Amino acid sequence: MKIFFCLSAILSVFGASVSAKHQKNAKLLKAKASKSKSKENFLVFAERELERINDAVCADENLAEACTRIEGLVTAGQRFSGLPKWYYLNYRALTIAYPGFSVLQLAPNDEFAQNMNLDSLRVHRTLGLGNMLRVQGYGEDDVDDVYWSHYGLLTIEDSDLQDPRNGIEQYCKYIAQEYEMLKAFAVDKYNTTYDTATFEVTSIEMSTFYQLCAYGSKIVSWLVRSDWEHHRSEVIGSLMDMSVTEELVAYTLWHWESLLSGLADPTNTIPYLFKSFDALLPFAES
Repeated sequence: MKIFFCLSAILSVFGASVSAKHQKNAKLLKAKASKSKSKENFLVFAERELERINDAVCADENLAEACTRIEGLVTAGQRFSGLPKWYYLNYRALTIAYPGFSVLQLAPNDEFAQNMNLDSLRVHRTLGLGNMLRVQGYGEDDVDDVYWSHYGLLTIEDSDLQDPRNGIEQYCKYIAQEYEMLKAFAVDKYNTTYDTATFEVTSIEMSTFYQLCAYGSKIVSWLVRSDWEHHRSEVIGSLMDMSVTEELVAYTLWHWESLLSGLADPTNTIPYLFKSFDALLPFAES
């Protein structure tokens, strides 16, 4: 009996010690978590970052045409301003990136043109990756943490683009097949028609998606691969809530078709871009 009481006393002291230490660590962990939440809201940062890029473009007299096109897209897209902020800022990022594509085509090695695209599309990609969690039911604090996490990762990758390695063709074939699967899903599930020049393909290897990914310049290949990663995540995430899936599928397909078909006929680029965000208008705030 004495042994039992002694053991109980020892365990009691040990338990109190562990409990006190555990509570201290719990408070420390909570303090660290609170500290991480104290950083600036990503959407506020993203809005300011896009304005910075916009101002930099318009301050360069050599990019006067690009500046005019950005302003035109902002004006023409006023109907999208009623979308939730994460969707509208996504549109705002593309008002810079789409004119940026034209600049990049004319000067593929120009550092400013490259940064104009990488910086604006970093916001675009980050917002899509974060929205993956939102459509799965995570709260805004968690989504904001994910925004910052993805933005930091993309900043590292964008700042040091790596040459494609010897598996690039297989990699691009795989994700090009994923794009074809999404198209087939949209047609089968929603009986949707996408009358674009690049929607129907004779083979994966001949698809514009695959060609840009596998044989485009280093920055073009990277942007195809990286941008697809965020769109794929957002669409797959939306499958957890079928009330938003149709809109996000349509948004994704029209966005990509605006880029792919736009190469064959540039007059389709902006109308298809508008179609992509028109698909999100059911989410507009009243």
